[in-house]
Amino acid sequence: MKAATKRITKQINWKAIFRIHGFLMIVTGVAMLLPLAVSIFHHGPDTESFAISSGVTMLAGVLVMYVNRSHRGIPMGKREGCLLTATVWLVLSAFGMLPFMIGKPSLGASDAFFESMSGFTTTGASLITNYENFSNAMLLWRSMMQWIGGMGIIIFTVALLPMLNSSGGLQMFNAESTGFTKDKIAPRVSSTAKRLYSLYILLTAIAAGLLWLGPMNLFDSICHAMSTLSTGGFSTNAEGLNHWHSPYINAVVLVFMFVGSVNFVVIYRILHGQIKQAWRNETLRAFVAIIIVVTLIFIGVGLLNHVEASPLERVLDPLFNVVSTISSTGYEVGRVAGWGGPIVPILLLLMLIGGCAGSTSGGLKIDRIVYLWKNCRIEMQRIVHPNRYYALTFDGRPTPPEVMAKVIAFVLIYILLIFITSIVLSVLGMGTGQAFIASITCIGNSCSSTEIVNNAYSAIPEAGKWILALLMMIGRLELFTVLVLFTTTFWRRG
Repeated sequence: MKAATKRITKQINWKAIFRIHGFLMIVTGVAMLLPLAVSIFHHGPDTESFAISSGVTMLAGVLVMYVNRSHRGIPMGKREGCLLTATVWLVLSAFGMLPFMIGKPSLGASDAFFESMSGFTTTGASLITNYENFSNAMLLWRSMMQWIGGMGIIIFTVALLPMLNSSGGLQMFNAESTGFTKDKIAPRVSSTAKRLYSLYILLTAIAAGLLWLGPMNLFDSICHAMSTLSTGGFSTNAEGLNHWHSPYINAVVLVFMFVGSVNFVVIYRILHGQIKQAWRNETLRAFVAIIIVVTLIFIGVGLLNHVEASPLERVLDPLFNVVSTISSTGYEVGRVAGWGGPIVPILLLLMLIGGCAGSTSGGLKIDRIVYLWKNCRIEMQRIVHPNRYYALTFDGRPTPPEVMAKVIAFVLIYILLIFITSIVLSVLGMGTGQAFIASITCIGNSCSSTEIVNNAYSAIPEAGKWILALLMMIGRLELFTVLVLFTTTFWRRG
């Protein structure tokens, strides 16, 4: 056992990994200073909790960086990239839960870790029901966690640490980026990360400004802008956007949920005038088509069931709820269940599908659905013409067979994990339907305020909270980045 550990230590640059962990702990501690300032300004009850949490987190980060200050020798590669990407979400969620445990009212360790992981992974699932008892500082921290996790913790690190350009930065970037897109907007990975984060900050600021022009105050606007663009869905009150009953707010949030669920490289190109090139993206066209078709079904069901709504609500509410669900944001306007029986199952299917690769959304990703659809169509053509050659292309480029194999493996493992988690949760005492819904929403980082989803989360057993928190992380990191750590191949030399 000692010999095996020694071989692993020689292979992996642990000091570099821990040093970056320390750096990110310091960044997280600094981020906690903002809700601390809000608490001080409002004379809130969480001043002490954020001061302690920030101090502990930064001190731990400084100590980790100091102990591992010498990290030269072994360059960072794929193993270090996977290890760092997987473990950093656990570490930051552990420190991110401190304000919830120390604050007033305080949460237990299970609830606090669940809330923290849900925030950083932008899942939006929450065990909190008594929003009125939580301070503005705590509500701000929930939205900040989603905003930090939306674009990605590792992408943020790559943007700030130039040394990662040539030492594992690309592996880390691809390991955390949602989906299997390899699009870049600059030759160097750190330049791509910087431009993506600059775009992310700009869009968040625009969203906050537009929301502030409506009935929202400045605080609510900032919190909802961060939760919207990150497609996280945390709100500052229990009613969510229904609290304001504002078509204007719904329209603004709708636009930025859509933007957050589209590949940010595509958004970058659109903003730089490359609209035709962006529209040639097959994923974007498929994404828009799915939204239009499901919205029309939603509207049709509403008309058949004689749902009481104004002409504007009859169109805007279905479109909003469809985009909110497929983007994995989870905001809801109106009462979805009141539109008819088929609507909730359709929305659950949209949760499973998710948004585009390279966005802040969760789910399987539209890209993989397009790949599967094309592959199925080719197989049906081969039945009729078995001697013909049919090439699988994507965006006009031929796709290697190994890409299709990876997509199929991903989808199978994704669905298998849902069933395994559902069975485990059922054994722990959760209802079968509730366990299945909770598993879909957590692995897809997609929660919703619909009654059926809320009922599922209200029944989670204590051990189930830790299992679902881990499932959120696995879903956020695209399965393979986490699951590969449990294989002997990963740890084997060579």
